[in-house]
Amino acid sequence: MAKRKTIPVEHLKERFNNYFLNSDDREEATRTNMGSMLADILISSGNYHGFQYLSKGNMKKSMFGTTIGIDQEKPEAEWFIGTDSSRVNYF
Repeated sequence: MAKRKTIPVEHLKERFNNYFLNSDDREEATRTNMGSMLADILISSGNYHGFQYLSKGNMKKSMFGTTIGIDQEKPEAEWFIGTDSSRVNYF
């Protein structure tokens, strides 16, 4: 039997999302680059269904991260001020 040469896109997306949630705050540049790569993979394979920014509620589950992607406790015009745009979750 031939060895499998591909991995399911869903598995890859889960691993990336796990990194976006659990990585250390200092890894923002890496998360940004990985997010671009994942979006390209999802779009190219017909599996892109959008994303959401991670909130304080989401980040409570994080092992090492404290920064948030959106702060909905502020007025809407300020939701992204002082946030980390690499804290995302892809659907």
